[in-house]
Amino acid sequence: MLNKIYKLINNNFPKILKFVFFIRYLLLIFFISLVVFIVTPMFFDYNKRHTAIKSHLEENYNLQIKKIESIKFYPFPLAKLELSDVVTSLNSGEVDLVTKKLIIYPKLITIYNFKNFNSKKIKLEKNSISTNFFRLKDLYKYILNIEKKIQIRNLNISIKNFDNTLFKLNNVRFSNYGYKQNKIEGEVFGKEFKINLKKNPKKIDFKLLETGISISLSFSDNNQNETIGNIKGKILKAKIKSDFIYDQELIRIKKFYFREKNLSFNSEGIILLNPFLQINLETQIVHLENKLLKNINLESVLNFKDIIKKINSNTNFNFKQKKFSRSIIDNLNMKIGLAYGRLNVEKNFEISESEFKCKSETNLLEEYPVVIFDCNLSSQDKKKLLKKFGIKYKIKNERLNLDVKGNLNILNNKINFESIKINQDYIATKEDLSFFKNTFENILFKQNFVNIFILSKIKNFIEEVS
Repeated sequence: MLNKIYKLINNNFPKILKFVFFIRYLLLIFFISLVVFIVTPMFFDYNKRHTAIKSHLEENYNLQIKKIESIKFYPFPLAKLELSDVVTSLNSGEVDLVTKKLIIYPKLITIYNFKNFNSKKIKLEKNSISTNFFRLKDLYKYILNIEKKIQIRNLNISIKNFDNTLFKLNNVRFSNYGYKQNKIEGEVFGKEFKINLKKNPKKIDFKLLETGISISLSFSDNNQNETIGNIKGKILKAKIKSDFIYDQELIRIKKFYFREKNLSFNSEGIILLNPFLQINLETQIVHLENKLLKNINLESVLNFKDIIKKINSNTNFNFKQKKFSRSIIDNLNMKIGLAYGRLNVEKNFEISESEFKCKSETNLLEEYPVVIFDCNLSSQDKKKLLKKFGIKYKIKNERLNLDVKGNLNILNNKINFESIKINQDYIATKEDLSFFKNTFENILFKQNFVNIFILSKIKNFIEEVS
C-alpha cells in the first residue's frame, strides 16, 4: 500500500512542478505588461490633450478651465493626472477659483484614447476664491449639483465687497463621497464651522462649533438688482431672526429680533458696503436685566482687535421701563459710534426723574484702553433719587447738580478724577479727588469694570463719600 502511494506522488509531482514553472512565466509576462501599461502614460505629451481634459472637466464637473500651467502623470500609488496652477470658473463663470493642484483619477483605459477620456473622481488642493457674501450661495449651488465624485481640500475663501475684505473662511474642506460625505467644514474667526448640505440651494445651515452659534440663511427668488432673504438662528441661548434686502451697495436690515432671558431688543437699519463697511442701526431695548452685565468679559472682547478696527458703526439704543418692571432706569437713550477702533458714547438716562448725561471716548485698539468721560447729574429731588438706591435722606425737594470729569483704565481697574463740582458751590480739592479715587477703586472697581454697575456697590460708594 505504501509503495503505491509513493509511486503516485513521484509520478504526479513532476507534472505539477512543470505547470507551476509554466505559470510563473505567464505571471511575469502579465506583470511586466501591466507595469508598461501603467507607466507608459508618463511619456505622453499632455499639451496636445489640453482640449480633451478641459472638455471633460466642464461637462462632468462644471469647471471652465481658463489656465493650466502644467500637466503630469503619476502612475503610483494610484494612477493620476496632476494639473498645476489652474485658474477655473465654477458654475458657468459665476465664481472664480485658483487651485495649486487639481488631481484627476482617470479610468486608465481611457487615457490611451482621449476621445473617450473619463475619470473616477477629482481632488482640488490648495485653493483660493475671492467673492462677495451673496455669491456664496452660487458656490453652494455648484457643490449641490455635482454628481461625480469630487473632493476639495484647503480652500481659502475671501469674502469681499468691492476692494474691502469683510472676513475669510480658511481651510475649507468638502467631499461628496466617503465618511464626511456632503459636509462642509472649515475655520472662520479662528473657530471651526460645519455646514450640512441640503438639496436646496436657497437655504444654508451654518454652525460655529464650540460657540453655541447656529445660523440658517434662506433666500427668496432674486430680482434683477437685489437679493431678498431671511436669517434666523441661535447665539448661545439667544434667538435671533431678521429679514434683509441686499443690492450690492448695502444690506437693509428689517424686523431684527433678539430674544434672550436677560436681554431682548428689536432693531432696524442699514449696513453700507461701499466705499467701506458702515453699520447704522436704530435699536429698541425691550427687556434688560442688570445681571447681564456681570457675564461680560471685556478682555475676551478686546482680543478681537483685528475685527474691531474694521467695524464702522453708528447705533442708537432706546429703552423705556415697562410698568411693574424692577429696572432702576426709567428710560435710556444711548448713541454709540465706532470707527477705526475709536469708541464714542453719548448716554442720556433718567432715574426717578433725575437726568444723567455722560459722554465718553476710548481707543479700543490700545493695549490698555482708557475711557475719558465727562458726566453730569441733574436732580430736582435728591431724596427721591437716593431712595432708588436704598439710601435714606430726610430733606425733600433738594436739588442736586453734579459734574464729574476724568478717565478710567478698564483693564487695570484704575480711575482718575480731573474735577468734581456739586451745586456750583463745591469744587473738589486734590485731597478730595484722591479720596474719591481710592474709594471708587476699593468699592466699585474692586473686581473689574463691569462690577461698577452693581446696585449694592453703588449704594456703598454713595454712603462712603456722603
